[in-house]
Amino acid sequence: MEKIENDQNRKQMRRLYKVIGLLLLSLFLATGVFVYANSTADEHQAIVYKGETYICADLIAKSMKLSLSPYNDKDKAFSITGPGINISGEEHRRDVKICGVIVTFSFPVIKANGQFYIAKSDYDNSISPILSPGKNPALKPLHRIIIDAGHGAHDSGTQNKTLGLQEKNITLQVSNLLAESLGAQGYEVILTRNQDKFLTLEERPDIANKLDADLFISLHCNAAANATVKGIEVFAFPSQGHPPSNRDTIQPTDKQYYNGNQNNAWSMVLAYYIQRQLVTETKSPDRGVKRQRFIVLRDAKCPAVLVELGFLSNATEGALLSDSQYQKSLVKALSEGIFYYWKTYEKTHPQQQTKPVIAQPPPDPNAPPATPDTPARPLKF
Repeated sequence: MEKIENDQNRKQMRRLYKVIGLLLLSLFLATGVFVYANSTADEHQAIVYKGETYICADLIAKSMKLSLSPYNDKDKAFSITGPGINISGEEHRRDVKICGVIVTFSFPVIKANGQFYIAKSDYDNSISPILSPGKNPALKPLHRIIIDAGHGAHDSGTQNKTLGLQEKNITLQVSNLLAESLGAQGYEVILTRNQDKFLTLEERPDIANKLDADLFISLHCNAAANATVKGIEVFAFPSQGHPPSNRDTIQPTDKQYYNGNQNNAWSMVLAYYIQRQLVTETKSPDRGVKRQRFIVLRDAKCPAVLVELGFLSNATEGALLSDSQYQKSLVKALSEGIFYYWKTYEKTHPQQQTKPVIAQPPPDPNAPPATPDTPARPLKF
């Protein structure tokens, strides 16, 4: 009888630990305060790995009212799903797909105790801003947008000498088209340069700061030693205390607070939607939403992203980047990305709206000029 009672007591304690663990995790995710719960050997809600706190993927799923797909000990990948939502990743990898878009985490997914774990900082700084934008801080209405055409004058940027292409020219062409598209939607658009002019990296975000801009978008073209590499990637500024996407070790400069940290959450949302729309529209390979401490992002006081439109070093993509119709496709995607970004804000922060400008669906740049009889094609949302 005593043995039976002890077994029952142990079962009750295990159930109690599960309930306590879920409650603590909910508090932990909601407040950002970590409370380590004692647990049985096979029920670890959170662990510390290489100095980083990691959360069990199953408990993240439950806290978001989603489901973790079944897996076994040999599986290297996980998937968290729910209505219209999917988060999928692999053990030892930093590239995680959020609703089909690659987002590069600060730290790799790990597997321990037979369970998958995601770094708490990646939940706070990547998953939560994108999938729970209602938790992001309030912004002032979107009105003034700064478009920064990378490079200029003697700074030609990357080049494709075979095709006779220079980055500075392509970024200026796309910037002018994007300014026209956003201006047609009612936004006040300011270009850091509208001609072949040199600006220092510091001058570019300084223009946005002095004009109290609401958005800063810097356009660039990529290059790689391997000429077969192609694709699109969008950068946001890393969160304080976390490494950029090109390394996984923390350096002293990572611990400093910069202007760019003021809007980490919304910069991530902006980068996510721009990347999604660019990849969808162009069918170019998805190289992901990444983070880097670029000076133009570091110093900007408003939500800011740097967009790598494609690889000039790739013959096929380089030719596309110089093609006027492809540039219109890029502009359409960029405009849609901004539209979805602000629509997300309006839906999750309705009490903050004053509406100097109402976000309108971006026009199709390939459509004929709109007239009263032929309105611009609306964008479905």
